[in-house]
Amino acid sequence: MVPARFNSGTGRATPLQSVHTCRSSTRNWLRTALTLWLLSVGIPGPAVYASSTAFAAQLRDADTNLVRLGQGTAHYARFIPVYDAALYIDQDAGSADPLDPGVAKRLDIVYRTSIKASDMITAAERTLARQHSEEVLARWREAIDALHAAYRDVDSGDRYALVFLPGDGLRLEFNGRPVTHVAATGFAQLYLGIWLGDPPLSARLKRALINHSGDNER
Repeated sequence: MVPARFNSGTGRATPLQSVHTCRSSTRNWLRTALTLWLLSVGIPGPAVYASSTAFAAQLRDADTNLVRLGQGTAHYARFIPVYDAALYIDQDAGSADPLDPGVAKRLDIVYRTSIKASDMITAAERTLARQHSEEVLARWREAIDALHAAYRDVDSGDRYALVFLPGDGLRLEFNGRPVTHVAATGFAQLYLGIWLGDPPLSARLKRALINHSGDNER
């Protein structure tokens, strides 16, 4: 901060003080504008990509033992954390493709901030449109809409889970309670492909989920 200089006779700021104040205000405005621009274009900030949620190493669903394959964090503009996620697969799956229709799997998502259901649906639809043709999505439209109809707004700490057991379709859970179930064969692979397919919702998150170590992304 520039020291104040006053006219001893009037007690008012001198022109020199006014010049310094103007320059300081201009610098502050430019600094604020630059920060906002960096956020808008998504320039990487001081990112910490490890998940902050303590996901269990193992789970059991029905008669299937699931082990955590990997976990990571989804970010907005590359450094604003939105949710933590962990992928679990059948402990007997070995190095099988996580999207293999014969492999039980579970994707757990824990939100760090409030998100509207409409925004989650928009992100899912955009990713599906990048991955599949209009003809493919048209064939699955009824199942997609049925799942999306069950989405609701979330607050920090809320949890969603997408659970697939071979022969049982895809189950959606919210805060530990089942909310809907899509039995159509093949739908789980299509929908979980949002995170695990190509191109995924987030390449960084996909790598963290399938790293076959169970560790956080570093």
